Amino acid sequence: MELILLELSRLFLPKGRIDNLRFIGYSFFLLIFDISLSVLISFNLYIFYIILIWGISCLIVQRLHDLDRPLEHILLLLIPIYNIYLFFCLLFKKGTTGANKYGDPPINHEI
Repeated sequence: MELILLELSRLFLPKGRIDNLRFIGYSFFLLIFDISLSVLISFNLYIFYIILIWGISCLIVQRLHDLDRPLEHILLLLIPIYNIYLFFCLLFKKGTTGANKYGDPPINHEI
């Protein structure tokens, strides 16, 4: 149970590190969760979009931390063309090995 709560807390806290596989999985989870809530309620509430944007932003920051990059690099996603490069780095580049200034490497838990 603690493992599940730890994993869910990653969605909304912009600290620590996350590997690229979890980044992809959590991003899709947030997107599907947001769409399904919007459909179930039958109208668009901006709160769902705020939750989605906050969650994705936290995941991007954690992924940047895994690549040993500061929080400010999230602003680079606003630069055309470079944002495509940065997006692919977030998806496919391997994080730093060992501990960096943002914490220990993400732990792969066996379920």
